[in-house]
Amino acid sequence: MVDGDPRGPSRQLGTEKVGVPLTEARADLDPFLGTSPAIRRLADDARRMVTSGGPLQVVGTYGTGTSVLLFNDYTTGMLTTFDDANYSWGSYAITNDATLFPNNTGKYSRIAVSGVGAGDFAWYDGVRSMNTNGVTWVPAAHMSDPVGSYALKFEMNLRKPWNGASFYIVKDYSWTYLARFEPWKAAGTAVTTSGWTTVVIPLTQFKTKANGLDGSGDPAATLSALLGNGSGSLSFMFLNSDATAAPAFDGAFDNFRIEKIQ
Repeated sequence: MVDGDPRGPSRQLGTEKVGVPLTEARADLDPFLGTSPAIRRLADDARRMVTSGGPLQVVGTYGTGTSVLLFNDYTTGMLTTFDDANYSWGSYAITNDATLFPNNTGKYSRIAVSGVGAGDFAWYDGVRSMNTNGVTWVPAAHMSDPVGSYALKFEMNLRKPWNGASFYIVKDYSWTYLARFEPWKAAGTAVTTSGWTTVVIPLTQFKTKANGLDGSGDPAATLSALLGNGSGSLSFMFLNSDATAAPAFDGAFDNFRIEKIQ
């Protein structure tokens, strides 16, 4: 329960796919998170012997299978890790402070505000956004793939229950196609995380404006319509389009990336 919050108890998120909570957490980057110390030590030993990420291959009696998702890959489709030079501006802080958000992997972006007033769209004023430099979202050779083949993924860790305001996500500061990230609305109550949680937003969730509401219309028909030449900046902006003021928010975000999901 949020102290003094009349809107009721909070709901814990697992891996979040735009309003559809799943169970695994950070499985694509770190499937060993939350396991026993002995397994973590074995995983760490294995990572020291692995120099790059890639698909997982399972070999069995009846054949071999290879995953679409990439394991331990901090390069392919990566928009920013906050340890690279891709981050540009906007956050409350870029830090690697593990006392605030334990089990981090290097630096992360922290967005912390005391509240956001009703109808406050001033995401650019202060510390309510995360903006990258121009980077590749989808390679030119794959721009003919279906829009639904890709998703924006990132890790999130909340220090306070989240129960108001939304993150608007756009490319190159254009709101023509916009994804809304507001899981508390789908949950019908405040949401929390238990440590770091992977968020999955399919690119089909980047939509046009409809009936006066950004990001609620139609998705792009093609990757070219959505991404242009496939490269550009990412903006992750905290604002409040609702008629009710939003309470305080304190969360961390890391490893913004585009992944092939099918």
